[in-house]
Amino acid sequence: MVRLVLLRVLESYFRHRWLYLLPTVIMIGVGGMSFMNRTDEYIASSTFYVQKGSFLSSLTSIREAGFSWVTPAQTAVNELRQLEGTTAFMRAIVQQTSLEENMSNGPDAINATINAARDDVWFSVMGDNLLMVAAINEDPLVARELVEATINSYIQWQINADREESVSTQMFFDDLIIAYQADLDAARDELRDYLNTNPEPLRGARPELERMEISQLETAVSLAENRLLSAIEDEENARLGMIQAESDARQQYFVIDAAKTPTQPASSKSEAMTSSIIFVVVGIVMTIIGFVGAAIIDRSFRFAIDVQHILDLPVIAQVPAPPKEKKKKKGKKGKEDEATETEGESSG
Repeated sequence: MVRLVLLRVLESYFRHRWLYLLPTVIMIGVGGMSFMNRTDEYIASSTFYVQKGSFLSSLTSIREAGFSWVTPAQTAVNELRQLEGTTAFMRAIVQQTSLEENMSNGPDAINATINAARDDVWFSVMGDNLLMVAAINEDPLVARELVEATINSYIQWQINADREESVSTQMFFDDLIIAYQADLDAARDELRDYLNTNPEPLRGARPELERMEISQLETAVSLAENRLLSAIEDEENARLGMIQAESDARQQYFVIDAAKTPTQPASSKSEAMTSSIIFVVVGIVMTIIGFVGAAIIDRSFRFAIDVQHILDLPVIAQVPAPPKEKKKKKGKKGKEDEATETEGESSG
């Protein structure tokens, strides 16, 4: 049985050996080209610390997000991944790197640069409060710049978000203060007009009705003053929040391990050689699968042993393969003899 299998496999291979060797030759070429055309890429990374709240935020009520099962690091990574999908955020990152030189070459170059930067940067959670920002690029300096620019852009985004909220709040209370001031002035004017119209009597006390009216007007003035003071206090808090936003962000987000310019490429020559060898091995496997599969599928009788094993019949005779004709080279003398014989036949 083993002999039959070996015979059929070898016969299948030698029948179309060049065809079966083609995958191996192609994969050798692909592996060689990948090794020759490989480019060194460098990876830079930075460890980033995120805390849920800062001491300043606890005093000023900044970033009161409430309780959450999501860790601060995971929250930051989710925000970074969402921001990474926006053109404005990536544009801010590219602007802080050497890639900014490519942004003056037209819309196609701008889109290509932003997409390439987006593909080069990634994030990963390292703990409840730790996350890693990393970047890969053919230029080690650009890899470091991408990491630093990503962290700076994220912190600035947090500052802008808080500042924008504070600005909106301050504008709201500014308008409210104007309205409350107008209400207070109107209440005071109404009280003054009433007192001028109903002066204090020279003798005796005011009538009960006047005292009640004056008390209501004074209460209205007091309420208007309290509302105005409350709005002024809230506006001051909003103004203070604008100043505190950046300080709070610097306390809540800070770098532990700064990004350094990498000196060694991410992949060595041995790894590239290993990848090329994998291509060759895949080609050899495809070749083996090709002729072994052809031998399994082929149901024709190639040898006498096939008949004995499959049909269980004795082989009485076997027709030998016809011999290949070999052309004999004729020398100069043979050509002369042949020419003499031809002349003799002609004369006869």
